[in-house]
Amino acid sequence: MENLRVAIIGGGWAGISAAATLLRHASRPLQITLFEAGKQLGGRARNVQLDQYVLDNGQHILMGAYHDTLQLWQQLGVIEHEVVRRQPFCLQVVQGQQTVLKYQLPTSGPHWWRLLQAGLTVQGLSLPECWALMRAIGALLTQPISSHLTVAQWLAQTRQTPHLIRKLWEPLVLAALNTPLSTASMRVFAQVLRDSVFAGASASDLLLPTQPLSALLALPALSFLQQNGVSCCLQQRVKRVQAVEQGALVDGVFYHAVIVATAPQHTAALLTQPLPDWPQWGYHPIATVYCRYAEQVKLPCPMVGIAGGLGQWVFDRQSLYGENGMIAVVISGPGEHLSWSQDELIRHVTTEISACFAAPQPLWARVVVEKRATFACVAGREVPQSTPWPHIYLAGDYLIADYPATLESAVRSGKLAATQLLNQYQ
Repeated sequence: MENLRVAIIGGGWAGISAAATLLRHASRPLQITLFEAGKQLGGRARNVQLDQYVLDNGQHILMGAYHDTLQLWQQLGVIEHEVVRRQPFCLQVVQGQQTVLKYQLPTSGPHWWRLLQAGLTVQGLSLPECWALMRAIGALLTQPISSHLTVAQWLAQTRQTPHLIRKLWEPLVLAALNTPLSTASMRVFAQVLRDSVFAGASASDLLLPTQPLSALLALPALSFLQQNGVSCCLQQRVKRVQAVEQGALVDGVFYHAVIVATAPQHTAALLTQPLPDWPQWGYHPIATVYCRYAEQVKLPCPMVGIAGGLGQWVFDRQSLYGENGMIAVVISGPGEHLSWSQDELIRHVTTEISACFAAPQPLWARVVVEKRATFACVAGREVPQSTPWPHIYLAGDYLIADYPATLESAVRSGKLAATQLLNQYQ
């Protein structure tokens, strides 16, 4: 039987997932070539060199609900406890040096009881706010949500107070969707909560990375794919993909099937024939400010939110990664800070860290900005289902309608594209 020649364009988490799925489920010989324009696999989840430090291009967290990612790790030989710290869901938010909210799921008992107990014992909320939170949780679990409803509209419908929004909902939505409340999709946000926090003990667990992003997938994937016969072409940018009879041409070379696993703006540019009804995509940035201190900054837990601040989430990288005195401060979404110089941004962030955690001035600080970190997860977002050509498939986090731009949605989309391909040829 003739080898099925497959090209995968893009070596991010979607492309890696597609290649691994093909290897796992193919019932006929495959010849797979993976093209990646960058120096390393990983896409938007990669390492960067900042002076003498090798850090991440942004701080990521995973959830116990990331079943496809966990399955992919298992296939690649990645051992969960060696790359992430699994802990029960806990959301702690400070304002100044005061903890203004702590929502923590108990570790035992039926899940409905854990949710009830957590909702009624939230630290930092008044009794009316606790009841408002329980009312919102009840609505999330029982009521259908329109695809055109924004988070801000839903919060108004469930009568959430301004303090509760500032302390809980806003940092949670920005962390999950990287989109302002005024435009963020409530249906997607509800799906994320239902699949994770409200789904059960293991699904609600936080998986906090303890290794650089390359160790989470890129390096083990490269080794695994090469050992299994996949040709991984790094620093090779594909310029065009053209549908032809019985296959597609990748820069003039014939393949029986092609999976395009690039960001949507690159996907449209790659395909020589225009895609019908291709949506106009919006994007939101994420800025990460890395600060190195002479000694460990005393955070109450490895991941802490800041209510009403410029920096929204602070990560203790000494506790998680063993990087002495290093913290990462994440600023999600658009804002005035994007027009500031790096020095201005560092000054604002370090002032907040000093006010919240009594930290001195850092010895070193740098900023990493991903201008197109995620697509804008807005209410009513259109999602293309496929290409009009039978041998070209799409993969990428933007294709999963009920999820935001997460590592899990990228993995899931790659798995789906590979499964569609295999169904056609086997």
